[in-house]
Amino acid sequence: MRGTGVLTVGNAMRCAARAGGVVAVAAVLAGATAGSAGAEARTVPQNVAFGPQRAGTQSEPQVVELVNIGQHPMYVHRGVVNSGPDNADFLAVKDGCTDATVAPGERCAVELAFKPHAEGATSQTYGFDVSGLDYRLLAERAAVVTLTGTGLPGPPQPRPTVPPDPVPIGLYLPVAGFLALGLGCMLLTFARRGR
Repeated sequence: MRGTGVLTVGNAMRCAARAGGVVAVAAVLAGATAGSAGAEARTVPQNVAFGPQRAGTQSEPQVVELVNIGQHPMYVHRGVVNSGPDNADFLAVKDGCTDATVAPGERCAVELAFKPHAEGATSQTYGFDVSGLDYRLLAERAAVVTLTGTGLPGPPQPRPTVPPDPVPIGLYLPVAGFLALGLGCMLLTFARRGR
C-alpha cells in the first residue's frame, strides 16, 4: 500500500477486496493493530510455571494481568485456553477481564490454575481477544501468556475393604443343638444328685 503506511480498517477492507474477497479480509484484519480502532495489550507476567502437581488435583491459582499499552480504551471479549491436547490441564478460576473495558495504562486480571489429568510435562497458552470500543477490529489472542506444569502420579487410592462372607445360618444350627444337648445333660445330672 502507498501512502503513510498506517493500516486502517478502511484501507484493509479495500486492499482485501482487491486481493480476492472474504478470506483476504480476514487475513488483513488479523494482522492489523494500527489506527484509532486498534487495541494493544500485553500480559504480566508473560510466562507462568506452575511446577509439579499431582494428577487430578488443582494447584493454587496464579494471577495474570492484561495491560492496555495502547493510547485508546480497549474492550476484552474473552480470555481462553488455546485449543490443543493439553488445554484441559489449565483453567481460569476467576475471570475479571471478560466483557471488561480497560483504559490506557490500566489492567484487568484473571486467576489461572493447573489441574493435570496425566503424568508428564505440559505446556499451553492462554490468550485474550480484544478490540477497540467500536468492536470493528477484533484482535484474537492479542496477548498471550505461556503456561507450563508437570503432572505427577495421582494420590494413592485406598484399598477397598471387602466385608467377610456371611456364615450360612445352617452352620449355627448343629452347634446350637449340641450346646443345648450338653446343657440338658448337665441339668439332668444335677437333678439326680439332688435326690
